[in-house]
Amino acid sequence: MTINGKHLEGDDFFYSRLSYSPDTLKHHSLIDNENGYIVFNNLVADDIEKIEATMPFNINSFSEGLSDSNSSVKIDLEPGSKKFSIQSINQSNLLSDRKYYIGKVNHSPLQLKKGPVYGRIFKGDRILSISNSSTNQTVKYSKDIIPLIESSNNLDVEILRNGDTIPIRNIKPVQFYRYDQYGNKESYGRLGVSFENEKLEFFELLDVASNSLFEGIAGTASGIFELITGQVSAKGASGPIGIAKMSGEFASQGFLSLLSLMAMLSISLGVINILPFPGLDGGHALIAIIEKIKGSKISAKTLVRVQQFGMWVLLSLFVLIFLKDLKII
Repeated sequence: MTINGKHLEGDDFFYSRLSYSPDTLKHHSLIDNENGYIVFNNLVADDIEKIEATMPFNINSFSEGLSDSNSSVKIDLEPGSKKFSIQSINQSNLLSDRKYYIGKVNHSPLQLKKGPVYGRIFKGDRILSISNSSTNQTVKYSKDIIPLIESSNNLDVEILRNGDTIPIRNIKPVQFYRYDQYGNKESYGRLGVSFENEKLEFFELLDVASNSLFEGIAGTASGIFELITGQVSAKGASGPIGIAKMSGEFASQGFLSLLSLMAMLSISLGVINILPFPGLDGGHALIAIIEKIKGSKISAKTLVRVQQFGMWVLLSLFVLIFLKDLKII
């Protein structure tokens, strides 16, 4: 895939990627091997004028999605070819959104294989535990189940079906490949199942919410550390303009999506504020600890210089991110 004439490489595939999902046959749960949906994710909200991509099947036609936006984008496709391109027209910035639905695609038949649990796990089954070469873990939520499946080449599961506990042994997840935020190509497993949402009791909701909060705090702290140490790219960093654009996109998806964004931003600001750096609350706490250990107050002159240094660094960082939002740097 190329964006604005540039071939993607490394972590580019993590921040800008096409996703294909097959359609299902009407009135059945079987996959339609000739129709599917293509979505583009632009996590860094880059200015995109043209996308060129090659799919693993021959494309016959596009419908829905961007194909209905003839005044904003132009889709070039030679029926029967694996390649297609999308280009902005009339000064449209539609391709610069963080995520959009390219369209429904009709293509040559895919030679689909049965999933590793086809005929073994059925709708309504509940996974109770998963065992692989390194762990035997009781699981309850999809967020705990999916990482275990992705990291396993061979696993055993126990499911609950109509009140009976049933073991299913020697499951070999189908392996796929993707790039992570570090630019590394990694493999991950899939069983070919999806999970249903269900209502939780009030106290269970509190437990899930608290776990999500602590995971969000830990993830934010880890992300900041990796960004400072250069382990991850600053491509995903956004300032006020980027956050405002993101807020509009989340708001268009509904109130709950906007609420989740607000929670994520609150966690991020809270973690940043407790960093032990001059000018932040964490810096004040660090100074108080130093004074306690030292046994005396730090001179006012030194405190002023330290705070001024911190504020200048924070202001410079703010300006850099602001310029990044404006695509100047």
